[in-house]
Amino acid sequence: MIDLSDVHRTFVDGSHELKVLQGVNWHIEDGDSIAVMGRSGTGKSTLLNLIGGLDRKYKGGIKVDGQSLEKMSDKELTRFRNEKIGLVFQSFHLMDQLTTEENVMLPTWFSQKPGEYHQRSCDLLQRVGLADKIGKYPNRLSGGEKQRIAIARALVMQPKILLCDEPTGNLDEQTSEEVLQLFKELHQEEGITLIMITHDHRIAAATQKTMVLKNGRLEQD
Repeated sequence: MIDLSDVHRTFVDGSHELKVLQGVNWHIEDGDSIAVMGRSGTGKSTLLNLIGGLDRKYKGGIKVDGQSLEKMSDKELTRFRNEKIGLVFQSFHLMDQLTTEENVMLPTWFSQKPGEYHQRSCDLLQRVGLADKIGKYPNRLSGGEKQRIAIARALVMQPKILLCDEPTGNLDEQTSEEVLQLFKELHQEEGITLIMITHDHRIAAATQKTMVLKNGRLEQD
């Protein structure tokens, strides 16, 4: 499903070089559920951005669903990411001027027939427990509800992979538990490959395996 081969990522600030990833090799099976942990600044989000095709300034090879990301043009990569990968961030990145279902449908606007996804958007909002919020606007919703919208949006194109960067970082403990339970159910029911960046050991314990990023390298906990 996902293969990283000798991946390096270095950030340059003037004359200073920061080597964040140093020869990462990682194979992820289809349907895996994995947490990635590590101290702040170790490159966890960078790793997720590389897998998601959001960062192309790396050395090495990255294959996702059999496709080499480095061989794709920007246009091809954008289309591939939109169709194959769902992204959930700590900040919800919702548009307040759009309704809940319109926010969920945002990724479909880049498809050939976005109108066909309206029913799926509503079905997903029902799946994440927000059927009664259809037609509402995000600025009237709680943080947990906003994150559920973001999760539904990430799933609307029926991706094979769901990448989550600190998805409960802005939520209280009870809401975090509810969102975590939702992730577990989605993984079991939809069979998606789930990778979550987290500092929370409760989230890590709910996944099949935990990887730790340390000194630019990845190892299983």
